Formats: sequence, structure tokens, C-alpha cells
Amino acid sequence: MKEIILNQGQMDLLMEHAAKCGSNESCAMLLGIHNKEQWNVKEVYLTRNADGDSEATFTIAPEAVSYTHLPLPTSDLV
Repeated sequence: MKEIILNQGQMDLLMEHAAKCGSNESCAMLLGIHNKEQWNVKEVYLTRNADGDSEATFTIAPEAVSYTHLPLPTSDLV
């Protein structure tokens, strides 16, 4: 069984984001360490739907993608 491991703070952040944006419009990039059957999330980057209020499509805004180009503390993050 594959798992994504989030701490309570990360869960709260994602739940708050979903409540604020609407469940069809909220999204996040989760960066972390992959270890066999687990993904241990280390960084959460909240994103928005660049397509506006579309319920059929989702596009990550270019400024959100640029967050992933920030220096990371370890090369183990994927």
C-alpha cells in the first residue's frame, strides 16, 4: 500500500486552502522524500487554477511552478 505522509500542520494548510478556494479549484504541489511505499511530504506549495473557475480543467499558474525551482535543502526531495 502506497502512502503520502503529511504532518498536522500540512493537513491544516491544505484543508484551509480547499475551504477558501473551493474543492474543485484548490491544488498543491507536494515535495518530499520517496521511500519504497511512502512519500514523506517536506514542502507544500499551494497553487491556484490559472483557468479561472473551470471545473473541467486545471492549469497550474506559471508563478506557482517557479516555486519548485527554489534551492532545496536536500537532493532527496522529489
